[in-house]
Amino acid sequence: MTWTTTADPDAFEAAAGAFLRARPVAHTMLLSVAATVRATGADAYGDHPPRYGWWRETAEVGAAYLWTPPRPVLLSAMPERAASALADTLTEEAHHVPGVGGDLAAVDAFAATWLRHHGGTARTGERNRLHRLGTLRPPRPGPPGAGA
Repeated sequence: MTWTTTADPDAFEAAAGAFLRARPVAHTMLLSVAATVRATGADAYGDHPPRYGWWRETAEVGAAYLWTPPRPVLLSAMPERAASALADTLTEEAHHVPGVGGDLAAVDAFAATWLRHHGGTARTGERNRLHRLGTLRPPRPGPPGAGA
């Protein structure tokens, strides 16, 4: 169980890209932010360069994170032990994490470990959900009036 962290978006793509693209809906935030950084540069989200990481328990990547300081760390779904190990890793690297977002179970496990190291309290700042638009069907009968 090892986290690899980097500031290199190409290394992140090479290591974790296939893992993220295997579940694009679940990883839409991580994929979108990573693509924006690759397209526009390391300062796309602020003055501090992004941090990336991937976790392996076997030869396969099983989790990933992306962090664009000063924003919260974005987590993929991951086992509790991976989320706890990431909190340990970021603590050892002396990073100040302002928040964390992503998969709820991963966020809870990360926060619990982070608070054991640093104290304090955790609070929910916002919750997001991705919705899928189904087939559009015009109303029948249509509304009165005409387009201009």
